[in-house]
Formats: sequence, C-alpha cells, structure tokens
Amino acid sequence: MTRSAILVTGVGIVLALPLLWRALQRRFDPFEPIVAFCAAWGAMFVARPAATLIGGDTDYFGIDVLRTFPLVLLLALVGAVAFICSYELSLGRRLARSLPSFPTLNETRAGWVALGVAVASAVALVLAVATTVGLDDLDVLLEGRGEGLGAVLSGSSDYLWNASLLAVPAGIVLVAVALRRPTVPFVLAAVACCGLVLLRTVPAGNRISLLPFLVGVAMVVYLYRMRRPRFVTLVGVALVALFASYLLVVARYPDTRETTGDSIAWAFRDPSRIFSPITRGPDAEQALVLAGALTAIPSELPFKYGKAVVGDLLVRPVPRELWGGKPIPPIREVTAEVYPGVPPGFNFAYSTLLFFYWDFGVLGVAAGMALFGLGARLLYELLMREPGSAFAQLVYAGSFWLVIVGLRDGPVDTAVLGAFLCLPLFAMLVFASRRSQLPRGRTPGRTSFLTTKTGRAG
Repeated sequence: MTRSAILVTGVGIVLALPLLWRALQRRFDPFEPIVAFCAAWGAMFVARPAATLIGGDTDYFGIDVLRTFPLVLLLALVGAVAFICSYELSLGRRLARSLPSFPTLNETRAGWVALGVAVASAVALVLAVATTVGLDDLDVLLEGRGEGLGAVLSGSSDYLWNASLLAVPAGIVLVAVALRRPTVPFVLAAVACCGLVLLRTVPAGNRISLLPFLVGVAMVVYLYRMRRPRFVTLVGVALVALFASYLLVVARYPDTRETTGDSIAWAFRDPSRIFSPITRGPDAEQALVLAGALTAIPSELPFKYGKAVVGDLLVRPVPRELWGGKPIPPIREVTAEVYPGVPPGFNFAYSTLLFFYWDFGVLGVAAGMALFGLGARLLYELLMREPGSAFAQLVYAGSFWLVIVGLRDGPVDTAVLGAFLCLPLFAMLVFASRRSQLPRGRTPGRTSFLTTKTGRAG
C-alpha cells in the first residue's frame, strides 16, 4: 500500500505542474486540452485510488485490486509524463502551421445543412423505435433504461440507433449559426435540435453522448465572444455538473428512479454525495477495473501486439452480419475473462491504458499517450492559429470532448463515437464553406485570446 500511495502522489504532482506553470505565467486557458487531461486523469488515477486506499476497501467486483494496484498507478504515471511531455513540445505547433488555413464558412448555408442533418437524426430515432416496439410506443424514450428502451437497443440496428446521434453535431452548428444569424428560423431550429438531443440522451442517462453536446455548445458561445469563463463560473458549473450527473445515475434506472426525490434531499443534507460517482461509483472506476484486468494480462490474455488498437480499429466497422467469425472487441474479451459474472454486453471503462498496455506493455503506454498528447496539442494550435474563424471554432468545439472520452473509453470506442459526431460536423462545415484566399501552407499567425483586449476572461 505504501508503494501505491507514493505513486498516487507522484501522479498528482505530475498533473499539477503544467497547470501551476500556466497559472504563474498568467496564460491558464480552461479550454486548453491539457487542462481537461489533468482533470480527467486526476479523477481516474489520483482521486479514486486515494479514496480506495484511505477507505481500505480494495475488493471490486470480487477481485482484490491491491495486488496489481502499483502496476496500474505506474502505468498512469508513465502515461501522464508521456502525454504532458509530448504536449509541451513544439511539434504540435509546427504541424499546425504546416497545414492549410481553414475555409471561410458560409453561415447561412451551414444552418440549412445542419437543419437537414437534424431532420435525418430525428427520422433515424423514430425508425429505431418504430421497427422494434412500434410507433405507438414512442414515449418509451422518456421511460429511461427500462424494458422498453432495452428492446429498442437490442432490436434496432446499431447504425440506425447511432445515426440518431447526428443531432449532436447538428445542434452545435445550429447554435453557432443562431448566434451569428439570429433569425427566427435558425433560432427555432437550434432550440428544436437541442430538445431532440436532450430527448435522445437525458432520459436514458447517456452522459457520454450528452457530454459532447453540452461542452460543444458552451465552447461555441465562449469562442464566439472570444472569452473564457471565469474561475468562479468554472467552479459553479463543475458543481452543477456533478449534481446533475449524480441525479442522472439515480434516475436512469427503474429500480432507483422512485427514490430520486430522496436522493435530492440527501444530497442537500450531505453535499459530499454528489462526489460519490467519482469516489465510490463507476464514473472513475478505471484504476480499479484496470487492476482487475491486469490480473489476467498477460498471463491468461497474452499481449496482442497491435490487435487491441489497430486491429480492432480495422475490424470494428465490418458488420457482424457479413462476417460471422468476426472477433469480439478486446473490451468484451477482457470483461468475459476477468468479470464473468456481469450481464452480457456490459463493459467497464478500463481507460485507454488497457489497450496500449495490452498491445506493447509499458512501452505501448508511453508511445500511445505521447501520440495522444501530440494530437491534443495539434487541435489546440489549430484553434489558436485562427481563433476568430467560425470554421476553426466549430471544429474545436465539436472535437474537444475527444480528449475526455478518449482517456476513459479507449481509442477505438472513441473513434466509433467520433465517426457519428465529429466526421458529420466536419462534413457539414466543408460542404457549407468556401476556400480562404490564403495559399496552401500559408496560415495566419498564432493568436491567443490571452493577449488581446477583447479576449480577456469573462
């Protein structure tokens, strides 16, 4: 336990250094990917392991995680160092400067294109319900995770159900267009699309799909104003988000939904309850379930040498109807081996460390997290290169969430979700834009909101 405590402290120190450095230099940007990385990594591999070690309850789903906890925390430390070092190098900035400038967005056309995508999303959602439980039971979407929604998820096509997520990128674009072109059609379309997203995600408690939308809309507003939220605002939003997440977990299941009122009362009497999904619940279980997985890797489950990431990425898009012998995803393989008692189809969030480690061990973790850091820095530098560009703002707002979800769910599952959220957004923007007059390879200079009068935090 002493080694684990030392490693937890080490991870915390490594995560604090880049944030402290930015604060001392007065260039702390809450929308910078490294801030999201430090917060998410800290919740998964500092807060939750610390709570586990302090509480002394190291049994998780029947496995004593204490034996492999030091290895998990060592991987977390290696991953944090690799991500931060790669992020802080200038390679991401140089890559951003070498890419062509963003096109100029035709905002009116973008609005109509996004409206068409939102309609297609609504049609996909209706068809997913109609082909399983019938049109008369559309209200099954409001019932949460019960038998009705379970029938829709198991009976409808995965592609059809996931296509209903197109409302997320469409809603982000419509909100951006409504800010710039506040006409009645675009404002109403933005409101309607936002309602569609909430209908698709909130009753089922689908926070992983709700996160990209809420983060994207908030960023669209602040990036359009060339501002950043104040520290007090960030703290308030974080507390509200924790409280809302706590309620969604309670309300999304039929067996706990009736106690929602009591849960709210308990949260007001004991505010620490809103942190329970992180300190005791599944939201930050990554260190614990990964420790369980490492009891079988590589003894019962040998190293995959690329099949856990690249191999799964190539295999996953092929429909199982066309390939009867299609291998099961690695996440299901490890769950079946280590946690055979969980219901079929249920998978834990092992974090991206599982897949990098399962491929090439510690070296795989270092290389994978370094590439992750480089990609995150490139995304930020592309925004800072043209902070006033509507195209750049929407690409950033619609992609930022990849950092958080990618750390939690792993590269392939994040890529699958991104295929239904980021790629359609980018396609909409390209279709509704015209090329800039800057020649290929010539880009505007890097500008930061921190160095401009209009970009002061607000």
